[in-house]
Amino acid sequence: MCELGAACLARQNEKSGYIAGEVEEDGLMTMILVNAVPHIAPKAELTYGEVVALAGLSGNATVTYRCAAAPRPEGSLRPDQTVTVREGTIINAM
Repeated sequence: MCELGAACLARQNEKSGYIAGEVEEDGLMTMILVNAVPHIAPKAELTYGEVVALAGLSGNATVTYRCAAAPRPEGSLRPDQTVTVREGTIINAM
């Protein structure tokens, strides 16, 4: 996990009581940052549309990410692409 993502999530986790690796009914919870706001990813592979919705945007948005899972740990996301997130993935959408 990126140091920046880890530090931000640690502060947020202290406030919310979230414990990394907690298990929900559907499986493992993964905390990610979307526009510096912590979110629990609904699944490991997110589409462009799901990321834009998590950011509270509609229509076309520029989406970049870092600290994601391999094979593309950082880059930009187009409407026809997905990103595989992991704990601490940082996503920016404008």
